[in-house]
Amino acid sequence: MQEAPKPGTLRIRGVAVSPGIASGKVFSLPTLKEELDPLSHIAPAQIPAELQRLELAFEDAIAELRALREIADNNDLGCVTHDILSAHEMLLQDSSLRKSIQQRICNQLFPAQRAVNEAVQAVINVTCTATAFWRARQTDFEDIRERLISHLNGKASSSETLEVPADCILVARDLLPCQMIALAQDRVKAVVTEEGSPTSHVTIIARSWGVPAVVGATDICSEVESGETLRVDGFTGQIERLSDGQKEHPVALAATDCDDHGELPDRDDGLLSQICLLGNVNRIDDLPLLKSQKLQGIGLYRTEFFYLHSLMPPNLAQQTRDYSRAAIATAPDETVIRTFDFSREKWPVFWGNRSSQLVESERSCLFNEQLLALLRCYRSCGNVAIMFPMIESVSQLDNYLMRLERIAERIGLDSLPMIGAMIETLPAVEQLPEIIRRVDFLSIGSNDLASQLLGVDRTGATLHDARRWLMEPRLLKVVSHIIDMARESNCPLSLCGEAAGDPILATLFVGLGLRRLSISPLRVREVRRALSRISMQQAQSVASHALKAETLAEVVNSLVHYLPDDVLHIVSNHRWEWYPDSNASRRNRNMSTPTAPASNVSTSVLSKEQF
Repeated sequence: MQEAPKPGTLRIRGVAVSPGIASGKVFSLPTLKEELDPLSHIAPAQIPAELQRLELAFEDAIAELRALREIADNNDLGCVTHDILSAHEMLLQDSSLRKSIQQRICNQLFPAQRAVNEAVQAVINVTCTATAFWRARQTDFEDIRERLISHLNGKASSSETLEVPADCILVARDLLPCQMIALAQDRVKAVVTEEGSPTSHVTIIARSWGVPAVVGATDICSEVESGETLRVDGFTGQIERLSDGQKEHPVALAATDCDDHGELPDRDDGLLSQICLLGNVNRIDDLPLLKSQKLQGIGLYRTEFFYLHSLMPPNLAQQTRDYSRAAIATAPDETVIRTFDFSREKWPVFWGNRSSQLVESERSCLFNEQLLALLRCYRSCGNVAIMFPMIESVSQLDNYLMRLERIAERIGLDSLPMIGAMIETLPAVEQLPEIIRRVDFLSIGSNDLASQLLGVDRTGATLHDARRWLMEPRLLKVVSHIIDMARESNCPLSLCGEAAGDPILATLFVGLGLRRLSISPLRVREVRRALSRISMQQAQSVASHALKAETLAEVVNSLVHYLPDDVLHIVSNHRWEWYPDSNASRRNRNMSTPTAPASNVSTSVLSKEQF
């Protein structure tokens, strides 16, 4: 159980979304909420005037966003700010939103402010409940709502510079992107919110600034007051109230500055030295964080995020420039760039609500252009590898390779970069020998593979759900099979899913035979510490017992009983609730000697019946 706080102290745990440690005085920021017109309805004769006011508000809001974007570009605030402002402009340019507001004015006789409020809320109710990705976009719709209402209320701007004290810990129920952009970056040491998500725009901005951030800190607004001193840990998500005598960090500490979070020396057998730790990157602004963690290259550059919030698809020059920036930043280490992987949770805004069938021809053209940009990047940089996601068949992979070869021939390229395939579907596992013969390396996408294998929907899944799926005996046996096949074929294999960033699961998968892990830079510290506290023999023993398990409970029992205490202690008490059925196993750890689970399941070759 989590240790009870001492009287007068505060300990709240949220979700760490931007690494670093900082302490400072709390500055509580109220929720931005523009006042609505006190009139509930207007007279029919007022409709033309309200429509005119609405039109002017749209024009002013769009002009304001363009001015802010120009300021951001001139002040070198990064492409994150530019992209967010562009996405907001695109939402304001959406004719369906404007029409919905106009109908509420004309048909329901709503004042413009109320019409804006209800029309945007209707969009939020329909759009932002569908997937985790769109739930994270709710604040973007709220942002444009407040911006429009601000202009309807006659204010010059809803994004005036926010005056905050120097070296403050910013605390809020939630933040809108316009509020973050309006902050003076050098005055904020950390950001804490009650709501928010790891993929929200506010989170992305905090990461790009290098500011520690924690979201989901329940009741933080009611528990603290402006002027109190807090310590915010952007690695663990822990927030602690400091007394007057406790030491503050004078500046926010980046990942490499935190001595109290440093790695322990490697074990004698050199387990950590045998593991290649790579980074997962979603956008160019993640590169500084990648370098701060001293990773050995990029194992997964998710290029779909380059498309999601653009007013229109990025052109060839933009793609080539950004891919090259990533390759140059990691040289001479490798840069594995995955072609875009669109799904219902990751759908470009410029395609709107059109189905995948309706945009298939556009997708094909975008794909060819992306391959051209990647080949140009390879020609100029060299340290680039291309990886294809969601392979469902050998014929699909052959089609991709044929396109790549034709484009390479067209631009006079004599050689191709290293080509990889993600193994994250059951058909790919079944056709693994044929896939291996066609590629230079493989990467396991544990999240999608678990979803397909177990028949579960990842939408809205909790951390507990994700870890339960990744510990399922069926998944472990499939992963072991993939590792064995890759080893027999001398094909490099990495893991780039959720499991790679979890210290317990990463240790388990290394024991199964994986030697390359591609991890979110936010999760590197704990994984590195875990791998430096266990020998290869111990990791293999843990994996051997887990593979013999026939139930999830037996897998967890094996981990708890056979992992060294040094590794188990990395996962603090409060987080053991993320691991299924672990509490009973931990209580019984020192009370009995575990009986090894039945070992009659073959792990070298899998039949279709075992899927």
